[in-house]
Amino acid sequence: MQNRIPLILVLAALALGIVGRTALASDTYPNRPIKIVVPFAPGGSTDFVARLIGEKLTERTGQSVVIENRPGAGGSIGASYVARADADGYTLFAGHVGTLSINPSLYKKLPYEPEKDFAPVTAMVTAPLVLVVNPKSDIHTVEQLIAKAKQSKQGLTYSTAGAGSAAHLASELFVAMTGIPATHVPYKGASLATNAIVAGEVDFTFGGQAPSQPLIAAERLRALGITAKERSPENPSEPVIAETVKGYEVQNWHGIVVPANTPPAIVDRLNKEITDILKSSDIREKLAQHGYESIPMTPREFANLIAHERKKWKEVIDRAGLALE
Repeated sequence: MQNRIPLILVLAALALGIVGRTALASDTYPNRPIKIVVPFAPGGSTDFVARLIGEKLTERTGQSVVIENRPGAGGSIGASYVARADADGYTLFAGHVGTLSINPSLYKKLPYEPEKDFAPVTAMVTAPLVLVVNPKSDIHTVEQLIAKAKQSKQGLTYSTAGAGSAAHLASELFVAMTGIPATHVPYKGASLATNAIVAGEVDFTFGGQAPSQPLIAAERLRALGITAKERSPENPSEPVIAETVKGYEVQNWHGIVVPANTPPAIVDRLNKEITDILKSSDIREKLAQHGYESIPMTPREFANLIAHERKKWKEVIDRAGLALE
């Protein structure tokens, strides 16, 4: 009996060992390649931002940062994969407003829970969508779009990348706030939804600024306004929809999260590296060229953004009666 080590000492020793190993892992992090999982196909806005940040993160850490695309189910496949990954800081998730704030209310069954399965690192960028029509139409302003919809017996049609996409919810919010009659026409992807406007198949859509700007410049699309709260200082001549529809705002933001229980020291290291990248003048300029605004945040600030947007879009989804399997 006298040779037995008290249980409390054993437990204390184990705890110290665990803490010691965690501290050591944090001190040497990163010492192997990092993976950023993008839950969409290459070429989209999430993929663009992730690759831009990943390239700079490679330079700063000295470790390769690999982008892995895992598309499907509105981003749920990639999100659930990261939720089950080791919480060691080597698997990051490039989330956005859809995967982190919209999907929990949109899908009846979701294979992950953002607030439980992830630890926020930082928001990266935000970009308003742009409301576009075919340049051959007689619609030149948001006010004219609303008037034409109300005067039409059938109402207007709008294209999206599918039920629950950013364009769909932006449209649902627009329709709800204006009271116009409009019919949803889903396509299999954002590019197809935009091409439907170019071809004159539907009346309007909300597109991403980066893919829409070349078509707007080539006069294959006509921009009516962006979904920002107010005009951009960099482009003050570009109208915002809120000038016609008071209170209307949609931001297509992106950010990085990691599996829950990732050591705080690693979360802090990632936050510092990524926020420093986002604050650099060359990255801010490159993002601005594609219609993005750099919005680095603390982990707590990013968590608050996710929660605030989840509440906002739940109200839109419930009002529209949207529910996906």
